[in-house]
Amino acid sequence: NPIPHLDPIMSILLPTLLVLSGSPIIFGAAKPVPVNPIHFRDPKKDMALTALSGPLTNIALALVASQILRFLPLNPLIYTVLSSIVIYNLMLAIINLIPIPPLDGSKVLAAILPNEIARSYLAIEQFGIFILFFFLLFPIGGFSLGQLINNLILFSINLLGI
Repeated sequence: NPIPHLDPIMSILLPTLLVLSGSPIIFGAAKPVPVNPIHFRDPKKDMALTALSGPLTNIALALVASQILRFLPLNPLIYTVLSSIVIYNLMLAIINLIPIPPLDGSKVLAAILPNEIARSYLAIEQFGIFILFFFLLFPIGGFSLGQLINNLILFSINLLGI
């Protein structure tokens, strides 16, 4: 049942505000699924693999939908739905791989950092969403995280051949 994982702000309010504001990037989030690395054989490596499972699933879903789009004749409605599946799953994979805690990319990066540095790095998790929004909303020195995400999505779509 996905209902307990819905977060009123991240699952409903944020995507709605992004749509209403005309943002080129629209995303939301659910409450995270708790993972206790104490049960892992190799906590650092296994936490990284666990973190990669979500983005890799998004990539797999985008790949399957893109291949259906490429090889099957579809009516416009199904084409639109499958195109949306590709775009949203690519967007989710790319955003979740950003190495800003609490995103999955931060867990992967933490796995390759020395333990003390990884602990300090992950300690900013409570501020991570604000850091992410800052970089999404305010380009710095010509660098725009939103534009980078958009370019990666377009590159991925081109790579998939759709």
